[in-house]
Amino acid sequence: HALITAWRDLAEGDWSADSVEAAYRVVHSLAGAAETFGFSDLGQAARALNDAVHDLRPGPTTADQRAKAERLCAQVFAAFDSH
Repeated sequence: HALITAWRDLAEGDWSADSVEAAYRVVHSLAGAAETFGFSDLGQAARALNDAVHDLRPGPTTADQRAKAERLCAQVFAAFDSH
């Protein structure tokens, strides 16, 4: 739920430093927790998204960076759906 909320701001065009930082914190936590609880595919997807969002900090972002993050976020949501 926290990822959906954080990602919604980005998807609606708010790529401000605060929104990117909020998404980063959620994704970073998810990446660690997923591995801890044995969801390796989710953990791998979250780590890739974590790295992409980390590269967006502190900004400004490019269209290519945003597109990459959007693709990786879709992979994270797909990994959620597979469980």
